Amino acid sequence: MYGKGTLLQEKLQRFQQRCQFQDLKVVVTCSDGTQAVFRCHRVILAALSSALEKKLRESCVGDTLHIRIQTKDPWIFRNVIRSAYGFKAAFYTVPEAMGAHILAKRLGCLPLARTSGNFVLARVRPNTIWPLLDMAPDRSPIQRKALKVLSEQTTLCLWDSGFLGCSRRALELLVAAPELQVREVDLVERVVSWANEMNGGRRLTPEVAKDVLGAVVLAGLRLLTLTADEFGASVAKAGLLDSETLLAVLVNIHSPGQLPMPLGLSQTKEPRAEVKKEEIA
Repeated sequence: MYGKGTLLQEKLQRFQQRCQFQDLKVVVTCSDGTQAVFRCHRVILAALSSALEKKLRESCVGDTLHIRIQTKDPWIFRNVIRSAYGFKAAFYTVPEAMGAHILAKRLGCLPLARTSGNFVLARVRPNTIWPLLDMAPDRSPIQRKALKVLSEQTTLCLWDSGFLGCSRRALELLVAAPELQVREVDLVERVVSWANEMNGGRRLTPEVAKDVLGAVVLAGLRLLTLTADEFGASVAKAGLLDSETLLAVLVNIHSPGQLPMPLGLSQTKEPRAEVKKEEIA
């Protein structure tokens, strides 16, 4: 009946491929409401991890299990199904693999977590770091490697096409970096470009900029390390700060301590270390 191969796993794989005897429907819902529906065998999913077994026992309603995830792609759950049946995981993009890694760790699927994590770690580059900085857990190996790439190849990262669409969390990690291979004025200009992109290209005002960037990003910009000319060209014309704040920063650039710095702005006068120049590919 089964042809070659009589192992139980091979039989179950055939059942899954042919959609036979499936007794479980898994509805995966993303944070934005997007859903995907998967069908599989309850016993196979339960055997994948103790966390899934518990979830099936406590949360399953009839033949349906609902799972909520924080990523925007519900189809990443397909690799959990593949892993349950012993199929090799298949990742098409780095963000997909990162999403699978986070989900696998949450569900206790350790083999899939290792496979997806290794896939991501091997592909941390300037053109992949922005979604990774948004998704990777704090202090995780993936976040540490992404921050290392950002510190060492800052120019390539900042001028990658993905930068203007990155999340504010990724931007906060950028401006918090102790060392970047660009001048501070270049960093400020890229942050202004990001704010303009998030604002739909409309004119920035201090109120809008504060809302779009947030206090953490504004506090991370080391405005006191700019020259007066750089400050005038990159900040004064950008709409990031109101006139009183602009004056206070400018006075402190010329004569530190003459006016109190506004709350919520960086007090440091140390520039980011600039070790080398990079060619933009």
